[in-house]
Amino acid sequence: MILIFLGINWNTLEYNTVNEEIFIKIVQDCFLTQHVQEPTRQSNILDLVLTIEPNMIDNLTVKENFSASDHQIVECELIAETVVNEVIKTRYCYDKANYDEIKQALNDIKWSERFLDKDVEEIWKIFIDIIHDIIDTHVPKKKCLRTKHQSWVNYKVKKMITCRSKKWNKFKATKTTEESTKKQEMQQQLQ
Repeated sequence: MILIFLGINWNTLEYNTVNEEIFIKIVQDCFLTQHVQEPTRQSNILDLVLTIEPNMIDNLTVKENFSASDHQIVECELIAETVVNEVIKTRYCYDKANYDEIKQALNDIKWSERFLDKDVEEIWKIFIDIIHDIIDTHVPKKKCLRTKHQSWVNYKVKKMITCRSKKWNKFKATKTTEESTKKQEMQQQLQ
């Protein structure tokens, strides 16, 4: 999204229009920090770097003009740490279980004695405990290391990324403007 606010003085947070006032209020309400302090087009700061943490940006410099544009390049280093949770899960290998021993273990249990004078909930607990013990004893286990995605990568985001990729591939193959518009709409939804 491109917003143009020529009248904002980012050093003093002074503004000229109602829209500029609204934009500054949003930036302040969201506790965003604007890092660019030098003009990026003539004498105006038009290209912004907004972050939620004041220390997320390092070595910000305003460089030469960008290609044929009259805007200057803003270059900076983003300081961010991504934590990827690794989960070690134990899985049962039921295809390698010794089913003959499982049958024998189940046949050896004197069920009527175990369940005598018990209510339904106690019987269920005893039954489940026995089944879990037999599984632990007779079904081999293996440990699986799973890399967990970031919490924001949920089903909906994955679906949107897949949809965007399909539209991009279709656009590359057909080069139609309709597909380009659909891809741009998907890109905006992901942002």
